[in-house]
Amino acid sequence: MAIQSGDEKYISFLFFAYLQGVPGYNKNLEKAYYYGKITSLYGDDVSGFFRADKSSKDFSLSTKVAKNKQIVLTQKAKEFVRTHPPYHYYDEYSFPFDGMDF
Repeated sequence: MAIQSGDEKYISFLFFAYLQGVPGYNKNLEKAYYYGKITSLYGDDVSGFFRADKSSKDFSLSTKVAKNKQIVLTQKAKEFVRTHPPYHYYDEYSFPFDGMDF
């Protein structure tokens, strides 16, 4: 349900969970690539995990996921973001109180 609502925090959690393989989530680099692309399209900077330069080759998803799979996953991520805008959970507690006149 959180994914369908566009919950940025949960999608970012899934990115790191599949990237590292935390308990309950097996390490899956293709899923990590997919959720990482969604996270970056939502505006978070996770570009360090996608660079393919020589210094970060061991940690780069761009070198560990096949190029043809990267294209498919990127397209799926773009389609997801197009149909599911990010949800920020704005409520009465997240409103800046200094902007209110009492």
